[in-house]
Amino acid sequence: MKRPDGIIFFLLTLFAFGCATPFSLTEINNVQKVEFEPLHIQNDLELYDLRIDIIRQTYDESTSDTTSETRNTPYHVVGFNLGNGLFYDLNGNLSLRIDKLLGINPEGNFKLEKAYADQAYRNVIYSSMNDTFSTESPRRNRIDNKLIVSRFEDSISVSKSSRYRYSVNKDDSTMVYLIKNRVIDKIHKKNENHYYQNHKWRVEEFVMTGNEIVLSQKYKIFLDDNKRVIKILRIGKRSDTLLYEIIKDKDMLMFYNTSYLGKRMVLDKSKLTLYFNNDYGHEFNLIE
Repeated sequence: MKRPDGIIFFLLTLFAFGCATPFSLTEINNVQKVEFEPLHIQNDLELYDLRIDIIRQTYDESTSDTTSETRNTPYHVVGFNLGNGLFYDLNGNLSLRIDKLLGINPEGNFKLEKAYADQAYRNVIYSSMNDTFSTESPRRNRIDNKLIVSRFEDSISVSKSSRYRYSVNKDDSTMVYLIKNRVIDKIHKKNENHYYQNHKWRVEEFVMTGNEIVLSQKYKIFLDDNKRVIKILRIGKRSDTLLYEIIKDKDMLMFYNTSYLGKRMVLDKSKLTLYFNNDYGHEFNLIE
């Protein structure tokens, strides 16, 4: 998979943020920044795609002999919690977990509404009840994407509409993602701060050393400014490149790139409101 480099990263930024007006430097400097919790690395699962993208990988798909379309790389359910709601999956997508930001137990029962101000978009209700997860469009009175999660002592199995999708086995030293008993991905745990995945010609490592996390030798994440800024860098052959900074105050979190394009999340008890820079996007309301 190609890393978002140079002009590619510029195009990905335009795709992600469109024509949004950048944050102003004054606006960023006026944030009453508070400290983040320490970073950490721990293998984990995120089953329901409840994420806010920071870095989303893409690929080109041919639509004809002469044209192609850029599409988002799917989320992988297996990845790593990095602290402060950050999650990095095995497909290279870095995001913020909505369940972590709202304090939702992903293994418990919850109901979450994704609501839009623009009537052109349909609101969506995400519901997890007794290990059955579904999405519902109230306007269409229709339930879609019904996932059944079967949990065992050291594994889970996920089915969609009664058809088996995948399973994940976990013990003290490995986490294994399988489809029909075929191993697709396998994470090994060397110690509390070091995980790795063996590929045919290389070893992919996910390591935390001191205050710094290195992911696949692609990205570097660390706390700066007395723990009040999280920095995300792309690792280069000669030097590293700053991609994003994350800051927060007591009820708001925002991230932005070097052009000050990014997203802002306002947290109010059981509600998360998402802005693309200062343009309203949608909100997540915890109903139950």
